[in-house]
Amino acid sequence: MITVYTGPNCTHCTTTKRALERAGLPFEEFPISDADRAEFRERGFRSLPVVMVSNEAGELIDEWCGLRPDKINQLKVSQLKDA
Repeated sequence: MITVYTGPNCTHCTTTKRALERAGLPFEEFPISDADRAEFRERGFRSLPVVMVSNEAGELIDEWCGLRPDKINQLKVSQLKDA
């Protein structure tokens, strides 16, 4: 499962969502809350979007912030291998 935390008027958020869609990777989008923002800052994330990837058991297997086409491509390749 891919979760994307986004902010208003965030160009990188829009671009990330489009890239995930083009890659055929389903995701859930959540607008970032003040609590999320505080947690993400504590974890070292300084930009949006924040993307979290979990496996089928719900375990976090990857996370990043900002526009990361390299990470999206890795997910797409991984999905193709699992198919």
